[in-house]
Amino acid sequence: MGMKMDQAQFYRARAHAERKLAEQTMLPQERSRHLQPAAVWDGMAEKIERTARLKIANDKARQKSPSATVQPRSRVSRVEPRP
Repeated sequence: MGMKMDQAQFYRARAHAERKLAEQTMLPQERSRHLQPAAVWDGMAEKIERTARLKIANDKARQKSPSATVQPRSRVSRVEPRP
């Protein structure tokens, strides 16, 4: 999980940098040009954080109940269509 959180922190830092640039400009178009990518960086960080939380929850569920693990699907032989 550490790597995912480091990646989320990187995304948050990029979002913060974009918001700082937006604060420094007087032009609305320029501000928007920085706020839009900031929102995207934040969204990517949220997605990674959510995925990490779900992984932890799934791992805990598997530890409590071994039958909760996902079993690989068995191969099914291909059935040929009837003529």
